[in-house]
Amino acid sequence: LPDLSRHHSLLAQILTADPAIYTELKDRRTDLGVSLARCIKSGIDNQGHSLFKVVGAFAGDAQCYDVFGKLFDPLILARHKTAGYDPSLMQPRNLNMEAISSTPIDGADQVVVSVQVSAIRNLAGHRFTPAMALQEREQVEKILSAAFSKMQGDFA
Repeated sequence: LPDLSRHHSLLAQILTADPAIYTELKDRRTDLGVSLARCIKSGIDNQGHSLFKVVGAFAGDAQCYDVFGKLFDPLILARHKTAGYDPSLMQPRNLNMEAISSTPIDGADQVVVSVQVSAIRNLAGHRFTPAMALQEREQVEKILSAAFSKMQGDFA
C-alpha cells in the first residue's frame, strides 16, 4: 500500500485507519477480472485537496461491491453520511414499462423546468466504464445503439 498521508480522500481515510483492508483485498478479482488496484487507481494517483474530500475509488463492475465490500461499504457510508446504511438491503426497482405514468409532474408548468433520467452502470455482463477497455466500450456502444434504434414513439 502506498503512503497515503498526503492524500485527501475517503479512500485514504479508510485505508489509513485500517490497512488490513488493502492487504485482505489486494489479490482478489471479480469474475470479469476487475482488481482492487483498478478500483482505487484514481484515489492513489490523485492526492485530492484538503478543502474537498473526494471518494477516491470506483467500482469496476457490479460484483466489486461484494468482492471488495470491506472497502466499498465504509466508502458508501462515509460518502452518503447515512447512519442507517445497510449493505444487505436492495435498491427497489420496477422494470415494468406499464408502471410509467403519463401524469405531468407539474401540470401547471410553474415549478418543474426539466427532468432527466439517467440509466448508468446497468448493462449486465460488462464492466463499468472506469474498468472497460476500448474493445469493450465499442461492444457496449453497438449493443446500446441496436437497442435505441428499436425505440418507437416518444422514446425514438
